[in-house]
Amino acid sequence: MAKIVIRGQSQSVSKEEAREAFSFFAAHLLGRRLSKNVYTYVTFNQNLFKDEESYGYVMPIDVAARCPRKFSVKIDAQLNSYMTIRTIAHEMVHVKHYCRGELKDIEGCPKKWLGEIYDETIDYKDLPWEIDALRMEPVLYQLWKEVIWKRKI
Repeated sequence: MAKIVIRGQSQSVSKEEAREAFSFFAAHLLGRRLSKNVYTYVTFNQNLFKDEESYGYVMPIDVAARCPRKFSVKIDAQLNSYMTIRTIAHEMVHVKHYCRGELKDIEGCPKKWLGEIYDETIDYKDLPWEIDALRMEPVLYQLWKEVIWKRKI
């Protein structure tokens, strides 16, 4: 199971459910073995969208590592449960990108994706790692809902 520390509180999802979602997506995206070595420090911020126009974001903490294993994840605390779980899924796709070496932060340049450098002039919706995360978001959410549904039966 992934190591997850949660600070703050979502208005729609309990800490237990958030921790469960992070673990579920980590195991699904990284595999159980790698996910056991990933540390995720999550903060639910009350005004993240208002202040930064983002539902959530992830940053590697161990930036010097070739493939980071420690991450800081920020999520807007005021999202409804549907958007909170989808945002967790989205950010965990980015964790996978970093863990697998697909996405790298470069000093003086925003990002490197699969060996190609991308600068700040590219629109968010055109960034390949965002395209991948946005594509995976509904798929992961559906898997999550199916697991929750089965538990209620």
